[in-house]
Amino acid sequence: MLSADQQAISDTFARVDPALRWRDTAWSAGTASGAPVLDGAIARFECARYAIHDGGDHRLFLARVTAAAHAENAVPLLYFNGGYRFLN
Repeated sequence: MLSADQQAISDTFARVDPALRWRDTAWSAGTASGAPVLDGAIARFECARYAIHDGGDHRLFLARVTAAAHAENAVPLLYFNGGYRFLN
C-alpha cells in the first residue's frame, strides 16, 4: 500500500512497458520470501501461492500471507473513479 507521497511510483507501475517499472524504483528484499517490496510503502504483504482457479477467460490466484508490516499514522494513496484521492 503506497503512501500519499508515492503517486509517482503508482504512475510508474501503471505504464505499459514492464521494463520501466523497477528501473528507478527503490525496493528491498522481503523478509519472508526475498521478493521485492517497495521502500516507503505504508503497508506490505508477502504472500505464497495457495490456489489457482479457472475464471473463464482468466485465472484467479489466491495467496496466503506469510509476512506483513505497516507504518503507524501514515496517509495512504487512494485511486478511485479514474483519479487520485487524498484523506485529510
